[in-house]
Amino acid sequence: MIALVNDQRIATKADELSGYTKEQQDAGLSSIDSTEYHYTTDAMVNGVVDNYNFGTTSSALFTNKAKLHPRAFEKRGFVNTFTTNPFTATPLTLLPPVSGDAFVQTMGQTTANDAVKTADGLLVVGSSSFAESYKQDIDRHKPDLNDVNAELGFNDATYLACATNPTSVYNHWECQFSTFANEAAFWLIGNNGITKSGVIGSTLAAVDPDHDHLSFQASAQAVALKADGNPIAVGYSTTDVNNDFYAMQAAYFTASAGNLSSWTRTLIPGLSIKPGDDRDFTYTIANGVNSQSVIVGDAKGNGEKPQRAFIYKVGDGSAKFLDQLVPSIFFNNSNSNAAAINNNDQVVGWVDIQASNGAEARHRAFTYMANSSIKNANGDVVLAANKAWMLDDLTNDNGAANSIANSYRIMDATGINNAGVIAATAYYCKGGYENLSKLARCSVTEQQVAVKLVPIANATVSDIQERANDDEQPFKRSGGSLGILALTALGFIGFRRRK
Repeated sequence: MIALVNDQRIATKADELSGYTKEQQDAGLSSIDSTEYHYTTDAMVNGVVDNYNFGTTSSALFTNKAKLHPRAFEKRGFVNTFTTNPFTATPLTLLPPVSGDAFVQTMGQTTANDAVKTADGLLVVGSSSFAESYKQDIDRHKPDLNDVNAELGFNDATYLACATNPTSVYNHWECQFSTFANEAAFWLIGNNGITKSGVIGSTLAAVDPDHDHLSFQASAQAVALKADGNPIAVGYSTTDVNNDFYAMQAAYFTASAGNLSSWTRTLIPGLSIKPGDDRDFTYTIANGVNSQSVIVGDAKGNGEKPQRAFIYKVGDGSAKFLDQLVPSIFFNNSNSNAAAINNNDQVVGWVDIQASNGAEARHRAFTYMANSSIKNANGDVVLAANKAWMLDDLTNDNGAANSIANSYRIMDATGINNAGVIAATAYYCKGGYENLSKLARCSVTEQQVAVKLVPIANATVSDIQERANDDEQPFKRSGGSLGILALTALGFIGFRRRK
């Protein structure tokens, strides 16, 4: 998987031997394999902020002394800094901000999930390994030998020794299955590289003392600067439920811009994980936050309960669910996802459009205006506050069946910037769908593509033409409308949100 910015491949240090620490090279990594395993990294750009792009990459495959092909780590965050040309940038690798644990520093993972520009540089948030997971219960970590080369065998003693002998971890294939406890983390990038890094929030013990196979997991998924200039990050953290089990729960993290070494973790109210098999949520996660400290995310139900998108403003009671706020779109027991929110309180994500009946349901992208409204260039309200719309309705131009707008159905929206530009994934039907309705058939094979949706400055509320529910609707042109969002296809690739 290739990391792209504007359809151009961008560099990460994972493609170069110089991108790995001396300890990793001394541990038995002799070279990055550039023949059979050429281009063996998987990288994704998660964002672009000013003169930076950032994301997460896997390690390359190496040829080592044992003639195996190990990876130095599962994944690492990266940041590219540039002045004029983003494709000749200087890549930085985000190492785990821990001290004294050579095994974590050598093989531990990091991610770069989001970033915001501050007075002191680029503040990047994500996750980082901080301790090894407990390994005494080998059967929970041991690979299924039916799925790997059984002739190599799996030596339990070698696996247990990986953490205590980090200088030889790459010469033993068992060490490639090492697992870690992970914490939310940050890195501050200045003109001379990384100026400060550390964990966010306060951890529990690395492992659950009563359940040896369970370890602490946390991550910061998004970050924003509040009006006072202090950062707020959101994501998830681990909570101990009645000393019975560990559970992942949506959380936000706050700090002073002048003291990033001290963060406060707060679990989002109204999303508590309860003990027992019939609990409302198995886990919850916060996906986005804006400068007004409005947070959006998801609460995953158990096998019989849906995933529900929520919204929460810090200090305002408890989280609220979109199926309660806008039941016209979020029908009872529908699954939904709230992926991102901008500083205008505009939320984007996806929601089921029909009941699943035991199978995976079809879903479509939506946008929801929380507390604010969107106006056009003349000051007229186009999208009113406290209402939600399907993006398929907002892109509908009510034109010919083979029009650009009718060639796409927007299935997922992953991000939105403060100008209202939406990053999304769509189904594409070459030549257009049979008619303009929501569930119109495609006479050829549908493809998934990345699209960008841009607000049309002079659009009015009358330009919103809702698509009919009946997928057998005959095509009729009423004419005149251009929709309120212009749609641009970006190719057959994934598309991430950007500031």
